Amino acid sequence: MTTSRCSRRGQKAGRRSHGFSRRESEGGGLCPGRGPIRSTYWWKGKVEEAEEWLLMMKTRRGLFSSLEKEIKALHPYEVPEIIALPIVAGSAPYLEWIQAETSGTSDK
Repeated sequence: MTTSRCSRRGQKAGRRSHGFSRRESEGGGLCPGRGPIRSTYWWKGKVEEAEEWLLMMKTRRGLFSSLEKEIKALHPYEVPEIIALPIVAGSAPYLEWIQAETSGTSDK
């Protein structure tokens, strides 16, 4: 599972791509029921605040580098959050679906 955050300005690009078109992720989901997130962080020596949306993408470990490159290319932030977390367990049919969708072997 890979997560990133995007501003409202970057929201449309996040939904439209971030690995989806090249099957680096099974898709992606903005978490509107959980957001926006009010972030407070240090940036270039100053405390900044921003309204952001959490984007979650499921992928395979071997596709992370490619997905990371695409997020960086499309993201409006100079240093976007791109974090990969392991999926330690899950429903077998769901995990099989992620595998199929990110390998291009799913039924058309």
